[in-house]
Amino acid sequence: MRLRETAIVSGGLLAQQVAVFATGVLTARWLGAGGFGALGILKSLSSVLVIITPLGLDLALLKHATFYQERPGELAAVSRALRLVVAGANLLLLALTLVWAGPALQRLYPDIPGFSALCAITMLGLAFAADVQISGALYRVFDRVVAYFAIVNYTQPLLRLALTFALLLAGGGLAGVVWINTAMLAATFLMIAWADRGTAPKAAPERLRELAGKVGTVLSESVWMAASLLVYQAIRLFDILILAAFTTPAVTGEYTAMSSVAQLIQIYPMAISQTLGPRISLAYKAGDLEAIAAALRDYLRKASILGGWLYGGVAVFGTDLDLVFGRGFSFAWQLPALLATGWFVSATLAPFGYVLSMTGRHRQETAVLTGGAALLILLLLALIPPLGAIGAATAVAIMFAAVNAVRCGYVVRIIGRNPLGPRDLLPPACFLAAALICRAAGAAAGERSLALLVVECAAYTALSACAAYGLFASVPEQLALGRAVRLRSRA
Repeated sequence: MRLRETAIVSGGLLAQQVAVFATGVLTARWLGAGGFGALGILKSLSSVLVIITPLGLDLALLKHATFYQERPGELAAVSRALRLVVAGANLLLLALTLVWAGPALQRLYPDIPGFSALCAITMLGLAFAADVQISGALYRVFDRVVAYFAIVNYTQPLLRLALTFALLLAGGGLAGVVWINTAMLAATFLMIAWADRGTAPKAAPERLRELAGKVGTVLSESVWMAASLLVYQAIRLFDILILAAFTTPAVTGEYTAMSSVAQLIQIYPMAISQTLGPRISLAYKAGDLEAIAAALRDYLRKASILGGWLYGGVAVFGTDLDLVFGRGFSFAWQLPALLATGWFVSATLAPFGYVLSMTGRHRQETAVLTGGAALLILLLLALIPPLGAIGAATAVAIMFAAVNAVRCGYVVRIIGRNPLGPRDLLPPACFLAAALICRAAGAAAGERSLALLVVECAAYTALSACAAYGLFASVPEQLALGRAVRLRSRA
């Protein structure tokens, strides 16, 4: 993606994170621990269901839609049929929620009045979310990422925040917040439909048997991709769940806070990898393995720079985040260092999974992730009892390193060359050194304080920007940044 698009996408991911955090703070303060706990249960259930509801098409279409780029009418017919299949599956899930799952969960959580109805409302919203995710895949294939992010990552979360604030200010309760979440997902679906008005190609006429064959081909892969995504989502929950079983709520709270900060490292790598899947799929179809290697090398260079800056900041300054979260928090230096390392490895190397999924090796990707989940559970059970939160962070770092090492091995075998090199380790090492220098200077300047932490982070950002521009940016990137600075100075 171009520099402007990367900035818009990464800004959208950051805006979404900020809006979600602010909405959580509002609902917690107004609804209290009980209401916020009920929302937390619904959110946990949703995080699993939102992987299942699109039937893996949000990933599979990154590959298959590229095959129809010269036949937009045929793609429109296939995608419409796939959307109908997803809609039917979600209507079935909604019926199951109303008849069985909702009442069963109500018996499991009897202290939450009307929980069965809240589950049904949530499931209704997830049906709209599934179609939105499918649209996201198509927007990426046709290089309309900015339009998609403008709706999904800027407009939707900020509007949800505003409506939630208005509702709570007017005395609304838990049910109102759940309805707003569902209404916003429905509104997002309608906004995307409006954005497609007049631009989406008309579906070409297809014989039912031929259309069914094409739909079946996509679904035969998408189900495996959904399984991979489901396992990956489970991996993100295991450390907290097992840590909570072996330690105190305070230890779990500290770990959860640091883990949420460390996951911010994913923002920039995720932003620049939005169109990587379709590019890999097209190159593999054309038999151009060098193009795949070139795309991965370009991605790794940018991800190691953009993600490396956040990695160095979290790893070094994470110990001082008790100044942000409050006096009840305390972070040993190993915790941010290990979590930052694990999530940096995940953020930069996770798109290697695209190579497996986009080249028809989706079953191998599912097997790799399943093996990673099993390894993580074993490590957590072995390391948490003696080491607590640091043991959990160690397990996460080892698991991400192992999973991505296996992925890299597969990729090297597929394309016959290794796109990952020592050059990709230089940016994070440089940024880590810069953070340590700023931290040492701050420690010599005075006692720990929030103001001093802000100054240290500002100095680190300035030093990192100079290093990125002078050492790691390509000549075209240096020229583009220079032009942007001159235009801003004139404005």
